[in-house]
Amino acid sequence: MKFLVKFSLLTLVLAGIILLLSPTSWFPLFYDVRYMGISSLVGAFAIYFLPKFLRVSAETKGAEQKNQAVDLLQFLLTCIILGNALGDLGLYQLYKFGIEFDKILHFLIPLSIVLFFPIFLQKRFGIQKSKALLLSICLTLFGGLIWEVFEYLCDALFQTHIYGVYGMNINTDTKVDLLFDILGSGIGLLAILCLGKPPYTKS
Repeated sequence: MKFLVKFSLLTLVLAGIILLLSPTSWFPLFYDVRYMGISSLVGAFAIYFLPKFLRVSAETKGAEQKNQAVDLLQFLLTCIILGNALGDLGLYQLYKFGIEFDKILHFLIPLSIVLFFPIFLQKRFGIQKSKALLLSICLTLFGGLIWEVFEYLCDALFQTHIYGVYGMNINTDTKVDLLFDILGSGIGLLAILCLGKPPYTKS
């Protein structure tokens, strides 16, 4: 986990600097160069600094378990940001070959959050398992909706091209994205219900 986090931080910072300082003509036409540069640096900032606010000192009761939960959150956040970065860098273009990477992310990210975010809430803040699961599902679905609004506003205000990737009718694309968010969340919930607890927990 730590290697992926460090590798992603270095990659995002370097990519952000290159995308912000280089001429836009150096990059493929489908790149939103400056947006991608800013989002790379913001992603690196979030991966590095958010866990620092959540960690506790070694003297705190249950510090080891709480900080392990923070490590899990950092890893989950890294995977989400890295997945979106890889899409921006070119994997979204796989739709030309019949692979809609955007839809894969809209399924896997909610699935991962529903499976693993409750563990973070339980171990870091002592939130009851059922409440942690409910909060994670609500956060996932609300976050998916906010992301669609964010994409629309970026396109409208900054002339990016991140809303409606595949030449599909934009309203249809948004509905399909949200459907995959719900599907990923639902399968995550079903998996937890079948297991009787989130994965890798002892309680």
